[in-house]
Amino acid sequence: MQKLLDVYNEKYDLSLETLAQAREHARINRHLSRQREAFFHADALRLFARDSVPEATYQKIETNLYNAVVDIEDRDYDCGHDRLDAVIDAAAAHQPNPHNILTPVVEVIDLKGLCHHLANDHKLTWCREESA
Repeated sequence: MQKLLDVYNEKYDLSLETLAQAREHARINRHLSRQREAFFHADALRLFARDSVPEATYQKIETNLYNAVVDIEDRDYDCGHDRLDAVIDAAAAHQPNPHNILTPVVEVIDLKGLCHHLANDHKLTWCREESA
């Protein structure tokens, strides 16, 4: 969740180091709660897929989503929070391949959470370094 703390620190000019500190700010806490729920929902999808379908099935959902949002993530934004919002919005609008056997169980919240998984895997980022 460090990437989300970075987003909040940048947007609100804070120095949050822990989730407990983030929860002390009502607006941040609401946003953080939604993002954590999405993250864990996507994690549950990953575990379900691991136990229920061929290995590549889940990977295709994730790769397809990545391809749908990476160009949006790569645009210029005023801050990481704006980048995160744009990517999450694009993920929510994304339609997984109807031929993938996981598609009937993939929900919008899963797609949003997968964005955070992709960020944790260093495939997406929310806050850019100044030199980037």
